[in-house]
Amino acid sequence: MDLLLGAVLGKRLRPILTQEQFAKAIKVDKSTLAKWGREEHQPLPKKLAALEAFLHWLPDSSC
Repeated sequence: MDLLLGAVLGKRLRPILTQEQFAKAIKVDKSTLAKWGREEHQPLPKKLAALEAFLHWLPDSSC
């Protein structure tokens, strides 16, 4: 159940979000998320868009 961003941000995210929660956060279905996980060379814009959506979804830690 690796996350798309696991490779980008490290495995620290694994306990925080499930694959389903991440898919919901970036508004994709599980089959698309699984497909992205299988692709070795994902287009950079897709990775950045997913990262941006994920970071926007996280609660603000400055509160």
